[in-house]
Amino acid sequence: RHLEKQLHSSSNINTKFRCELNFPVTKVEYARKTTTSSHPPIGRKLIELSDTCSVTGPNEKSFKFDFIVSTLPLGVLKESVAMSNINSNSEEKQGGVIFEPSLPFTKVDAIHSTGFGLLNKVYLQFKDPFWRIRSIFDDDTKTLFGNASGLNPHHYMFFDVGKSLGKEGDKPPILMTLISGKEAVACELMTDQQLVNQVVKTLQKLFTETLVGDPVAFKVTRWGSDKFSRGCYTFLPPGATDQDFQILQSPINGNGDSLTLEGSETMRLFWAGEHTTALHPSMAHGAMLSGARSAEQVISTIKFKSNENIGAGFERLIPMVLFRKKNPFTKLQCALCHRFGSRVREG
Repeated sequence: RHLEKQLHSSSNINTKFRCELNFPVTKVEYARKTTTSSHPPIGRKLIELSDTCSVTGPNEKSFKFDFIVSTLPLGVLKESVAMSNINSNSEEKQGGVIFEPSLPFTKVDAIHSTGFGLLNKVYLQFKDPFWRIRSIFDDDTKTLFGNASGLNPHHYMFFDVGKSLGKEGDKPPILMTLISGKEAVACELMTDQQLVNQVVKTLQKLFTETLVGDPVAFKVTRWGSDKFSRGCYTFLPPGATDQDFQILQSPINGNGDSLTLEGSETMRLFWAGEHTTALHPSMAHGAMLSGARSAEQVISTIKFKSNENIGAGFERLIPMVLFRKKNPFTKLQCALCHRFGSRVREG
């Protein structure tokens, strides 16, 4: 809500800034054929204005831009890439965010290779905090306890969020349990009531000397089923490397990826999100820092009219997927075991 308030206040201050909410994007174009117009002379040459980019949403309503910064979660990008393969073999579009033109193969490879995990939570509010007993919490500052009962081990940890969020003398009896991995996927196939009953039975097994009744309220997250996220956090599975993060964050235009193009090319589509940072993946502050990075990239592109100054002074990264495409039979040395001869994806 704080961010929403900031966006609305910015739109009131500057008429050129517009905050458009409740606009689920269905198509992103970043290489439209348009005419350009130059900025008035101000002492330095800036990039030409154009409507090269656009986003389309409900009822085919669209907005046109000079640049786009995509913060779509990795799960949504994975769905987009998967649906683009299906749509290419079908006359009828079947959903997912469409990119026109299609994303460069380097970007698609990194999207495929990087993992996107699932972590769901179940919040239960009870009449009384029956778990706040000395045998469980020998210290009033502690807020979690584990499940060693053997029943439903996927509910492996419980957090007393009421103790953390409440004030002294007013700490609501609210517990939260975490579900991760394949069990999180399986639980999304259950109804809310089935899942709540499962958690209550687990608590009854843990607190045999206490009457554990039904909760007065509950909340269940389903991030895998959420079409605006399709998961929770990025991770590197076997075969992936931190190079994938570099590719995921690299800007692109209609000719390809900035990692493979000449410095004179103007980038149009930029990327941000926790999946675009090698230093802080899966973290909220990583997403925030990536947004600042993308803003700096856009400003640099406007000022210098190219990406020559972005990453100046550093060796240029050659994506492994690009090397493999051009040299499919070259034997490489593994960076981990130092063995020669592998032709599989490094990791």
